[in-house]
Amino acid sequence: PLVAALKEAGLAPAAVLAAVNVAVDYVHGAVLPAAARPPEHDQPPASLRSELERQAGERFPALRWLAAELGEDEDADDFEGGIDVIVAGLDALAPATARPRPVGD
Repeated sequence: PLVAALKEAGLAPAAVLAAVNVAVDYVHGAVLPAAARPPEHDQPPASLRSELERQAGERFPALRWLAAELGEDEDADDFEGGIDVIVAGLDALAPATARPRPVGD
């Protein structure tokens, strides 16, 4: 259904393939960490902030900036927010890759 919807939206085949790859990779990235934890491990995965605190010195300056900007209360695990970003990108891409439909189609 995703490929058909993207084709119907007018995306070129290369853009459809890229969009499918992005969507699949995003979903995998969101669910695989939780699925990889053993069932007896009831602790949530480490936050971005705690992982950065474990790193030495000035490594990952852009991620450190992001963690500082998000603050403690921000939901850094906002799955739907990520989907919104993907959809906005596809919406912006569609007119640039749209091809006219053949006459009689």
